[in-house]
Amino acid sequence: SDSFGQNHNDNIPCLLYAGGFNFFQSSLLDVCSYDRKLHGLFFGEEISMAVRLFTHGYDLFAPPESVCYHLWKRNPLRNIAIHRQNLAVEKEDAISVVREQVRGRGRGLGTIRVAEQFALQLGVNFETLTLSDGCENANLDSDAFVSSFRDNPAAISDCMDLSKENINQVMALVSQFTGH
Repeated sequence: SDSFGQNHNDNIPCLLYAGGFNFFQSSLLDVCSYDRKLHGLFFGEEISMAVRLFTHGYDLFAPPESVCYHLWKRNPLRNIAIHRQNLAVEKEDAISVVREQVRGRGRGLGTIRVAEQFALQLGVNFETLTLSDGCENANLDSDAFVSSFRDNPAAISDCMDLSKENINQVMALVSQFTGH
């Protein structure tokens, strides 16, 4: 607190939205709610929310220190959709919606800022599917990130399986959003 009892905000401005860890006033949902029509989409709802919040004029921040984490591993059984016959079609439709949103078209976008500015600041050209230098850290200084992997690359093996099969799965997910 400063001499007036106000807290300093050391949070880091960022463009990306973390679906598993975020705080905001509930009134934000009146302006920019979760898209209930993105059925079957697990990867993609965060970039959809980020571009929609950006275009509605909201600024996002990340805490300056890691306050929580979880180890996450893909569950291949999650992809088995016995209860939903048309999940693949719904998922492709949802991906198409997100593709349009990041390109500045489609539903849920605001009018305060444009998606093209979001993409420029992020360092991703969603039209030409190219990346700019620095985009791997969302154009933030690498010192803004937890340093365990940077300072100790061997630590990555403790929580990530970098087998060829898993890398191929990640690249297949990325290609869904790039259209290639």
